[in-house]
Amino acid sequence: MKKLNLSPEDAQDLVQGYKSDLRKLEFEVERIKSAIEILEKGKVSERGETTTSKKRGRPRKQLAIVITPEKKTTKGKRGRPSKAKQTAKASAKKAQGKAKAAKPKKVKTARKAAAKKTAKAKVVKEKKKAVAPKKERKPRTSTIAAAWDNFILETLKSNGKAMIKSELLEAAKKAPLAAEMNEKQISQRLAQSVHKLSNVTKEVVKTYHLGRGHAFALKDWVDKNGDLLPQYQREESPIV
Repeated sequence: MKKLNLSPEDAQDLVQGYKSDLRKLEFEVERIKSAIEILEKGKVSERGETTTSKKRGRPRKQLAIVITPEKKTTKGKRGRPSKAKQTAKASAKKAQGKAKAAKPKKVKTARKAAAKKTAKAKVVKEKKKAVAPKKERKPRTSTIAAAWDNFILETLKSNGKAMIKSELLEAAKKAPLAAEMNEKQISQRLAQSVHKLSNVTKEVVKTYHLGRGHAFALKDWVDKNGDLLPQYQREESPIV
């Protein structure tokens, strides 16, 4: 048998329960013994007196003792279970309930923590997007930038042929637009305007040039394949 850790009061209650069961068994044994003795001696009691002489009328019925043994139960004991057993069962049920309830709580807390982290990450990303949205690239619209764009377009038109960067630079040095500007500043302005006109507004196209870099021409000076028409080619460029 497994050892039970019981308090003195629980142990005393358990002993008294066992003694009560023992007394009941002893009483049952005595009752069965007396019944066996009566059956063996043939002493059967009847209600009223019995005679051997024949009497008129219907004979009287004789009463016999019928002993029905009580059903024995193999599991458990009669009566209310002892306090110690009730306490042990209750504690076991509580322990099982705590063990079952503890596992899903851990899972729920882990899921909640993960959900909170993802929610925080989404909020941070949304804040970053709201604080620092990407600026769309727009063409320069200042009066100075527009003046340089118009200067390049008018210079190409007046020249009537494709021009390289050095030729545009020499023409810009003589223009009033470049007054009080050094060569580096003029070159930077030309580079900005040429980049805008060729990549953003598409008013100027880059064409083939024998030397380094490209020659620049108006968009109407090239054919469908992007080749420069013969009448707009520079003098050192071969005519196709």
